[in-house]
Amino acid sequence: MGQCCSNGLGRSAPKTYLASDSLDDEEATDSFRDADEGSVELKQGSSRGANGDEAGARSKKSRRGLPDARQFGLEETHVVLDVLGRGGEGSAWLMRELKTNKLCAMKLIKRPVPQVLLPFLTQEIGIQAQLGRQHVNIIDLEGVILTPRFLAIVLEYASGGPLTRYICERDHQARRQRSREGEAGGRGRGSQGQGGGSSRRLFLPESQANYFFKQFISAVEFCHNNGFAHRDLKLDNTLLDDRRPPTIKISDFGFAKGSAEENTFTTIGTPCYMSPEVLTTGTTKKGYNAKRADVWACGVLLFAMLYGAFPFDSIDHDPNSITTVHDILEQQLGALTKDQKWNLPGVDLELLSPECQDLLRRIFTIDPNKRISVADIKRHPWYRQDLPEVFEERLGEIRSQQVAKDATFEEEGHYFPPMFKEKMEDLVKRAAKQPEQGEKNKSIWLI
Repeated sequence: MGQCCSNGLGRSAPKTYLASDSLDDEEATDSFRDADEGSVELKQGSSRGANGDEAGARSKKSRRGLPDARQFGLEETHVVLDVLGRGGEGSAWLMRELKTNKLCAMKLIKRPVPQVLLPFLTQEIGIQAQLGRQHVNIIDLEGVILTPRFLAIVLEYASGGPLTRYICERDHQARRQRSREGEAGGRGRGSQGQGGGSSRRLFLPESQANYFFKQFISAVEFCHNNGFAHRDLKLDNTLLDDRRPPTIKISDFGFAKGSAEENTFTTIGTPCYMSPEVLTTGTTKKGYNAKRADVWACGVLLFAMLYGAFPFDSIDHDPNSITTVHDILEQQLGALTKDQKWNLPGVDLELLSPECQDLLRRIFTIDPNKRISVADIKRHPWYRQDLPEVFEERLGEIRSQQVAKDATFEEEGHYFPPMFKEKMEDLVKRAAKQPEQGEKNKSIWLI
């Protein structure tokens, strides 16, 4: 079982159990009421939230060294506040729109965009525009801008950062708290104060993991019902807003697939989240149902929230290596016997309720045809259990927001206007060409 937090969730890590003295249910729910204790660091910065508070997003001192917006051709409309991430084909930035003072996340791809990327970009933007507008738990696409140097995808900014960071931060807080309690107890009770034989605890208590999982499943179900499989569901693609407790937002639809009921033959995604049929499709030449593969990834995400580790991982730090794929597949096949009994070294399943154990077993089913469906997950006793008041209240607010969205789009009829689709495709095609002399910025907006 691979570590999550010590080496960074989302990449392979040595197979060691990462013990945690985490908050119990009461401590966890109480801590949500303290805004200072509940603050979460961004990937490379922090923010008060998407409210235009530039000082909260980044101090003047810490902004030194950032590129000026004119380098992107956006000096008339935006101010650069922070870098959120860099990849092989582009970068992501936190920006403030000058006209509205609103924060946004902007994904920038340098022109000319390689032709091979055009269909993927068109699909990603289209899916994000279609789904994000309609669901509370999916990042919203706000617009697309074409400058002489870049294609810019403007997205809703989730100021809480990735769920990865949240889980690790919560664990660190719990460790510090229990260390302080141990020191205080040691002064009062002598040698027994350090906790004696204190056992391992979950990274997040079940109630808190359930709170996030309910939102996650709601978003995944919405994607599937609209004909899309995400194919790269993971903690790093699950973002949080600045509420207490946070609302999750699924992001990054670059690997998403339409016609999700059809078999696909592409091994795509992040290996430690891949199901056995995805890992083997390249050698067996058998297609797989991407929706059922998404369900497996949901189980990995739930397991990682609870244990701070991946159930199946590799000692090879290259996630794209053959060794990684073989290691993970071997663990999956070895851990899950025909009668679906667990055999995961270092995993103390007794930390989980019987209902949670049962749900994970039903998700981690080798045969995708026998794997639990999203609909059945929502009917499972663990999923349907009542949660502490702070979580139930927030879930009620989220449901009300979703009802309002449903009513809006039912009345308006067009969540993805045909005109937007045509203009978006035109901008993406233009992005593959060298800019014309004197070319001005072009943009389209959904808000």
